[in-house]
Amino acid sequence: MKNYKDKNVLITGGSSGIGFALAEQMVLAKANVWILARREEVLKESLAQLEIQKISENQKIGMIVADVSNFSTLKPQLDRVFSEKMFPEILFNCAGVVHPGEFLEMDIEDYLSDISIDYMGTVNTTKIIAPLMVKNRRGHIINISSLAGLVLNLWIFCLFPCKSSRKKFYSRPSIRTPPLQCPGFYRLSGRYRNSPAYV
Repeated sequence: MKNYKDKNVLITGGSSGIGFALAEQMVLAKANVWILARREEVLKESLAQLEIQKISENQKIGMIVADVSNFSTLKPQLDRVFSEKMFPEILFNCAGVVHPGEFLEMDIEDYLSDISIDYMGTVNTTKIIAPLMVKNRRGHIINISSLAGLVLNLWIFCLFPCKSSRKKFYSRPSIRTPPLQCPGFYRLSGRYRNSPAYV
């Protein structure tokens, strides 16, 4: 897709990191953008930054406070914003966390947290938004992963299965998947720099 003007875009994990960087690019491309994350204060700050960058007064910029790992609370939050007539035509699944550590040193709670957000967060959001796309016969879903999903790193052991699961999530013959693109290292500064627990 080359023209994002007036397209409705939903970005999970959109308050910081790669999610916020994508939100900025979508706003500059004249899309209507909603960012979703758990931390309300960070969302408000990010929303204010996006409002400043609006190209047109008609652009819609919004925020949704929600936890992608909790389907029962995520669905009503998304249902308040989107419907069959006004739905995200593009969904970026960016929400993710990481708990660094070697396998034997990590607590089981760390694994559960990473899996519930990185994998189930992708499943939950897609499960809610995909039916709206199907009913309207259009839509794009993009799962943002990382090189950690391709190369096992013993220091971030849990990240490998969590990130690689996003790629495998769409590994079906009936789903068209573009080639996987993995950017190299990049600098995170200002709004793009997250706390150590977030990627």
